[in-house]
Amino acid sequence: MIEIKNLTKIYKSRKKEKCKALDDITLSLGDKGFVFIIGKSGSGKTTLLSLMGGLEEITSGDITVDGLSLKNCKAKDFVNYRNSDIGYIFQDFHLIDELTVLENVEVSLKLQNASAIAGVGIKKRWA
Repeated sequence: MIEIKNLTKIYKSRKKEKCKALDDITLSLGDKGFVFIIGKSGSGKTTLLSLMGGLEEITSGDITVDGLSLKNCKAKDFVNYRNSDIGYIFQDFHLIDELTVLENVEVSLKLQNASAIAGVGIKKRWA
């Protein structure tokens, strides 16, 4: 389960001006099902996902995944978290053109010293 409590993200421009991308967001995401995050361009969707994935630093509030807080995680913890608990599909897939989709996934798993088993999720605890 993912719990987001009072999450705020403020970006600072080069001129030190502040831009509030998210303001006091609170929500819970269950363990099953699908969640769709929709909204206009610039509404904070990518910022929210970047915070959930540990790609951006939280300004205030917290995100907990299965009871573990992301707020104070170190870079190493986020690497393990992204390798085992959360996945991203970017708009630009960054796949190796010469490989099939399965072979691209296998490359990622080999880099993690895991093996590909069709239809079975591989999950290990981070940190």
